[in-house]
Amino acid sequence: WMRLGLMAMSEKKYELGIEAFNRSLEIKPNEVVALRTRGDCYISMGRHRDAMKDYEEVLKFAPRESGTLNNIAWLLCT
Repeated sequence: WMRLGLMAMSEKKYELGIEAFNRSLEIKPNEVVALRTRGDCYISMGRHRDAMKDYEEVLKFAPRESGTLNNIAWLLCT
């Protein structure tokens, strides 16, 4: 599911990516990469509140994840 999500995101098929990351998170709920990348899909779709929820969840498991911290800063500044 992760690979499908990443492939969908690279092709700008964000809805498909979100569905794939949701499936991945059903299997492994605390998967930091799936949460962060689903958040990235949400940003690309303009769904900033959903992205922020995912990024905040990432920080529970990986508080120093630089990409997530960068995206949170970007969201707060815009």
